Amino acid sequence: MPSLDEQTCANLAEELWKAECAASPVTPLTERYDGLDQDDSYGIQAAVARIRGDLDTLIAPMVEPEIAIVLRAPLEGPRITPRQVLAAIDFVAPAIEIVDSRLADWKIRWHDTVADNGSSSRFVLADRAYSPHGVDFESMSVTVERNGRVEAAGAMREVLGNPLRSVGWLVAKLSSFGLGLQAGDVVLPGSPCRALRVEPGDRFRADFGAMGAVTLGFVSRGATQALKESR
Repeated sequence: MPSLDEQTCANLAEELWKAECAASPVTPLTERYDGLDQDDSYGIQAAVARIRGDLDTLIAPMVEPEIAIVLRAPLEGPRITPRQVLAAIDFVAPAIEIVDSRLADWKIRWHDTVADNGSSSRFVLADRAYSPHGVDFESMSVTVERNGRVEAAGAMREVLGNPLRSVGWLVAKLSSFGLGLQAGDVVLPGSPCRALRVEPGDRFRADFGAMGAVTLGFVSRGATQALKESR
């Protein structure tokens, strides 16, 4: 089946955007377009990014712990090593990503996720930054508490063996579309553990050990209050 035409991609991007704005999910794209391929999915993602603005509501949020990587220099090209990624980093910080799907009931496959911008929504950073030099990105571990109870844990080596390798993969993928990362970009390379569903009143704390912790409280559906802490 041929790739989707530009107008169809634009229409689907607008549909996903409206779903996010209205907090009303739509039928997964792969149920309607059996031949949806990765180029289609990334094209739709880019189209959504062009029309994305600030949002007031969430549909079915989940949270994941991540180590945020903030760049001081651009990264682009088809082959980027972890060493090159490290050299381009300004600072790193504990983070919690809020993921949210604009597709109904999280019944999604890979292409749905890509088209829907990786289910990205928001993120919160701790209020303290760290130099990336000397950080053991592979063995760094994190535990996630919900309302004081540990519900998830993992080591950063679960993110493609090393989060820096994950960033390199992202740069290579962007390169295939003629894009790259820029100085000042915040990159969330992936979570080492499962995402946790959010209920109103939940309070999550992601503890990264010596690097500190970040806490996020949900005060109501679609409204969040960020409470940051570090050690």
